[in-house]
Amino acid sequence: MVKDSVEEFIFWFYITYAGPWLDAGSSRQHFAQTVPRLAVRDPVLYHACLAYASHVLLLHGKLDEHLYEQYTNEAISVLIPLLSPECVHSGNESLLLSAVILRMGEQFSELAEDAGYHLHGACSLFMAVQEKWSPSCTDLRGLSFWTYLRESIRVCFLNEEDCQFNLEMVDGSLTRTAGGQDEEAWANHMSYLLARLCNACWGWSDAQSRALAITKIGAEIDEWHTALPDSYQPWYSCREARQTFRVLRFLSPWHELAWQQFYTAKVMLAVYGPTKPAPSNVLAWSQYIEVGPLSSMKQEERTNHDS
Repeated sequence: MVKDSVEEFIFWFYITYAGPWLDAGSSRQHFAQTVPRLAVRDPVLYHACLAYASHVLLLHGKLDEHLYEQYTNEAISVLIPLLSPECVHSGNESLLLSAVILRMGEQFSELAEDAGYHLHGACSLFMAVQEKWSPSCTDLRGLSFWTYLRESIRVCFLNEEDCQFNLEMVDGSLTRTAGGQDEEAWANHMSYLLARLCNACWGWSDAQSRALAITKIGAEIDEWHTALPDSYQPWYSCREARQTFRVLRFLSPWHELAWQQFYTAKVMLAVYGPTKPAPSNVLAWSQYIEVGPLSSMKQEERTNHDS
């Protein structure tokens, strides 16, 4: 399938660098290991990998723009035949993976140049699959969905807007049923909670409904935190000189991802929650943050230090 040394270099770059970047939430490293094995026999996946990796190489000055455009056009051309109703409604594995890989490449564009075509396309594909997406679903189809949702959350923060995906199609009951599930299910659940929080903060026009939704999600975030497995705790914790916060080291990238999104959610709860002070009162805001997300971080630091 590899036509020349240029494609060989681009595909090598995907396997070595670009693929692993997509695996922050995957304990099985599917994008770096499983996808390349499938791609050498699957033209749709193969060209999606080339399109994504070629965009990164273009930005690094290691590939000409006309080659990047060529690989992007080829990826779209081989993808179109898979957009049949049968493939779309069945949640074709290759189609879903290719969509999120193409979106990963697309989001390296400048914000003003990012039209989000692949993000909108991926949303349509996942919405067309008539089933609940569970945080504990960590196979290739599940991985593609949770990768898409995180790509969508990124845009929510950049534009301060709600998530375009219908989150009613997600099974959010992880903390009550997660026994024996893959560890990354907890990170997936945190992504789901953060997406809901984006909807509550940026998608509700009625102030009372917004306040109720934020309070409810805040309680579920606390429940997630309380039930988190011990394996999510850092293996190293130390406050270095002149550092505001402790240095924390985790065993796996999905642990880091989950904690990052947890504290992002805590900050959002503080900023958009119903008990926040008036924006003009700087002193009150400072005190409010101290007893809100910052106090949670410091408490976590003390817990990690004591353990």
